[in-house]
Amino acid sequence: MQDWFSRESANHALQRTRHGVVVCNRCVPCAGSLSLGLGGFTPLKAIVPFLAVCLALCLTSCFTTPPGKGYKARAGYRDAAPVISALERFDQERGHYPAGLDELVPIYLKQLPNRTFFYLRDGEAFGLWFSYTGPGMNDCIYDSKTKAWDATGHY
Repeated sequence: MQDWFSRESANHALQRTRHGVVVCNRCVPCAGSLSLGLGGFTPLKAIVPFLAVCLALCLTSCFTTPPGKGYKARAGYRDAAPVISALERFDQERGHYPAGLDELVPIYLKQLPNRTFFYLRDGEAFGLWFSYTGPGMNDCIYDSKTKAWDATGHY
């Protein structure tokens, strides 16, 4: 024996089943929402915010500058150029790279740039890198073996 009750709403014919689930017998959108007993919740209402977030993420990734590109990276490359030249001159004159960047001052550089550089001597080669933010955290790394920059980043 089913315990049904019926009620006419503005545009809906609502019925409650014996399990307390409310269903509408007139329209398809109500069949999905009211049968769940969620009071007006529809799948469309759930997917719109999800799609909005997806769109925002897509637009953000499309219009952000990749690591190693943009004005902050270019400024770092510009600041690093005299340091790299000084390191190469040091190696040509002394046969090895310095233990630290401070050994370049005052003979090869008047002073170190204001930017923080990280330096690693590896026998016959060296690595020089700097970090910057926006967007995300980015590292630009110069390898003296390849004489090229590489960049990595993450959000």
